[in-house]
Amino acid sequence: MASEGFVVSEPQRGFRVTPLDLDELADLTNTRCQIEELCIRDSIAHGAIEWETSLIAALHRLSRTPVQADGDSKRYGEAFAAAHNIFHEAVVGACASRWLLQVRQLLSTQQERYRWLSRPLAKTERDLDKEHSAIARAALDRDADATVALMTEHLQKTASIVLEAAASAPAMPGRPRSLAPNPRPAGRAPRLRAGPPDAAGMPQGGRPAGNG
Repeated sequence: MASEGFVVSEPQRGFRVTPLDLDELADLTNTRCQIEELCIRDSIAHGAIEWETSLIAALHRLSRTPVQADGDSKRYGEAFAAAHNIFHEAVVGACASRWLLQVRQLLSTQQERYRWLSRPLAKTERDLDKEHSAIARAALDRDADATVALMTEHLQKTASIVLEAAASAPAMPGRPRSLAPNPRPAGRAPRLRAGPPDAAGMPQGGRPAGNG
C-alpha cells in the first residue's frame, strides 16, 4: 500500500494513512483525464460487439443500483461503488494497451479516496444516470471526441465539488481550511484544467454539482 501511495511510513512510528491533499487532487484529476482519453480512444478503435455488450450491461447494472448507502443519503453505497467501477472499466474495456490500463487503474484507485467525499460535500444532487448514459451513448456511437469530452467533464466535476467545498469552508480553531497540509488562502482552490471543447466550442471543465 505504501508503494501505491495509500499509506506513508514514519521512522519508529509505523505507517499512517496518506492525508488527502487538494493540490494532489487537481494534479491527479488532470493526469487521470489525459490517460483516460488515451484509453477511451483506443477502446473505441478496437471495440467489437463483445465490448458493446459489456458496456450496455455495465450501464444497466449501474442504473439499477441505488446510489446512497442504506440509512445514509449523503454517502455512496458499497454496491454502487462496485457498479460504478465496473462501468468505468467497461468504457475502456477494449483498450489494447496493458500499460495504459495499468496506469489508468492506479490513477482511478487514488482518485477513489476523493470521490467518496464528493457526495457529502455536494451542494446539489447530480444526475449521475444522465452523465453515465451520455458517456455510454457516445462510446457506442463510436464518437471518441464526444466520449472524451463527457468523461473529462464527469471526472472534473467530482474533483471540483471537493475543491470548492474546501475553499469555501469556514476556518475553525486548530483545523486547516482545506484537506491539504499547506492550505491555500481562503476562497481559492487549485485550478482544474478545462477539458476538450464541446460541440459549441465551450471548454469542458470541472463544473460544480454532486463518479466520477
